[in-house]
Amino acid sequence: TVDFIAYPDHAPIPEADLAAMQAKADAQSARLITTEKDWVKLPERWKSTIDYLPIQARFDDEAAFKAALLR
Repeated sequence: TVDFIAYPDHAPIPEADLAAMQAKADAQSARLITTEKDWVKLPERWKSTIDYLPIQARFDDEAAFKAALLR
């Protein structure tokens, strides 16, 4: 079973929530996963048990994107 819990951007994840999510994952022989940008903000003790996905932005027209930023 896949579950999804959304937190506001830049919000810390409470330790109690991490423990509850880990218990649920353990019961299903699953692993927790997050984005790399959120993983770096986790307490150190959780980093070995939570996986992350590295995410990179790519633009089809990088020149147009840069021009839009400079407007």
